[in-house]
Amino acid sequence: MTLIAMRAELLKIFWRKKYWALLAVNAALCALIGFLGAAGAEIGSVTLRLPNTAFSALSFFCAILLPLAIFMLSTDLYTQEFESKSVKCLLTRPISRLSAYLAKSLAILAYVAISLGAAFLISAAFQIYSGRDTASLLNALLSYALSLVPMAAFVATAAFIAVLIPGSTLAMFLSVAAYVACAVSGVAWGEAGAVLYTSYIGWYKLWIGQGAPLRQVATALSLLLSHITLFGAFGYLLFDRKDV
Repeated sequence: MTLIAMRAELLKIFWRKKYWALLAVNAALCALIGFLGAAGAEIGSVTLRLPNTAFSALSFFCAILLPLAIFMLSTDLYTQEFESKSVKCLLTRPISRLSAYLAKSLAILAYVAISLGAAFLISAAFQIYSGRDTASLLNALLSYALSLVPMAAFVATAAFIAVLIPGSTLAMFLSVAAYVACAVSGVAWGEAGAVLYTSYIGWYKLWIGQGAPLRQVATALSLLLSHITLFGAFGYLLFDRKDV
């Protein structure tokens, strides 16, 4: 039932033109990054050229575009639906509240996966066309897939905030503010900031190249999974107790 409900939520997302527009913007930015990687841009006497298009696009997406998309989606699927009472259409079906909550979160994660897949295909195409470092594309594909784990932590956090806060505008603002605060704190606190989920946006770097010690990878994975579990559980408890 959860997967069926997730498919319905994903269709609901794509019924909204703004999310098609967001995918188009993402594709355009990928194409721009790909152009810079393939041909470069002349700025005075300096030629700006990105050596690895796929990884350059991934860093930009995971740090800025995908978190914003997740915050928008969470606000629309949770906060706004409770505001408009349209969530009744889902909760009156023969489906548990847990399945309904998970379906929305999984639909958001599926949209993120689609965005990542499109970004990889476009950036990889430009990288192959330019003939620059095509051997790294397999590592890039692995990195794009691994990026879903920290993005799942973003989904869990954004869903929790969206269910907790009654107003759509305020929920969106607090989601962005929490992300910025965590990102700044992670830099300011140094090693202490390693407990924050925002510190692992680029965790795919632990898996590529020579890699990192297994202990470091396991620590990062356990922190991300703990964050997903805790915020997912808190979000569901709030969702389960909300009156419609």
